[in-house]
Amino acid sequence: MAIFYISAWQGAPDASERVWETNVLALSVEEAYRLGRSRLAAEQPDWDLTKLTLLSEGDSVTKSIEI
Repeated sequence: MAIFYISAWQGAPDASERVWETNVLALSVEEAYRLGRSRLAAEQPDWDLTKLTLLSEGDSVTKSIEI
């Protein structure tokens, strides 16, 4: 499992405005992308997702936290 940072951009990442971001827990970057896309569609149903660039980035989780 890993924590992934998902961001949505109006154009190319870092060359345009970031319009949305979230974190997801997933097994792979592909799964994180799918989860992030689903979350974005649920939170912003009026947005045309085909006009956005979604970026999924993450690192392995190396330490668990006990509560």
